[in-house]
Amino acid sequence: MGADDETRRAAVAVVTVSLPAALTSPDPPVELVCEAETVGDALRAVVAQAPRFAPRIFFQERPLVTVVLNGRHLPPAAALATETAAGDRLQLMPPVAGG
Repeated sequence: MGADDETRRAAVAVVTVSLPAALTSPDPPVELVCEAETVGDALRAVVAQAPRFAPRIFFQERPLVTVVLNGRHLPPAAALATETAAGDRLQLMPPVAGG
């Protein structure tokens, strides 16, 4: 393992991703822990760990969920590229429609 590999490993954060019952139904809410440099990495890691939720999280490469990072709503255009830090908590919220 070279110095570049060690630097990259240090940059990868362990984050917790919460999926509410509205996304996991009929299953109960789920919390997954994964390593991710960005929110996009975290969402892809969630899909890798729990593929049954993939159609509820992504349409092709476009996220179908709103992402909340440590209580702060992320704008959809910037969400996937947002960097994560160790201990971050992501909450995935399903789309809401109505009027």
